[in-house]
Amino acid sequence: LVGFSLGALLVRKAYVFAVGQRQDYPVAGFRETRTRPARVARGGVMAGVPFTIEGHPAAPEEKLWTHYRLAGNDYFRTLGIPLVAGRGFGDQDGAEAPPVAIISQSFARRFLSGTSPIGERLRIDDNDRGPRPVEIVGVVGDVRHLGLDSEPEPHLYLPIQQVNED
Repeated sequence: LVGFSLGALLVRKAYVFAVGQRQDYPVAGFRETRTRPARVARGGVMAGVPFTIEGHPAAPEEKLWTHYRLAGNDYFRTLGIPLVAGRGFGDQDGAEAPPVAIISQSFARRFLSGTSPIGERLRIDDNDRGPRPVEIVGVVGDVRHLGLDSEPEPHLYLPIQQVNED
């Protein structure tokens, strides 16, 4: 069982960029795909990002990094990823709203063990202006993105409507 129906699935090619290069294409491509009427209902974009956890200082030699995905409001429902705590993304998470994030269970176990992750604040370095704060509003089940025989990796999900294009 994969977790989602393959019947109406669109996979769009993405590009890998070097650190420091602008990554406009995946977001622009996602937005362009979403404007096609009645063809693409939901989706997301994936990459990786360094981060810190406010109030939980890491050792100087420890560099925290996680996979991250830009997700539309129905991304988790589309892929059959269960919400296990907090809330999902919604219309309240627009471009002008406070920045939010959803994490996977493996992210919570690895980086926030022993604490309730809802309400925790991260600083993610996903733009040219330096790290920015996001508040964790939800936790979702793990996904084996790298293959069914791989262990789940920690993931951070950001609402596509809050993406910072700088």
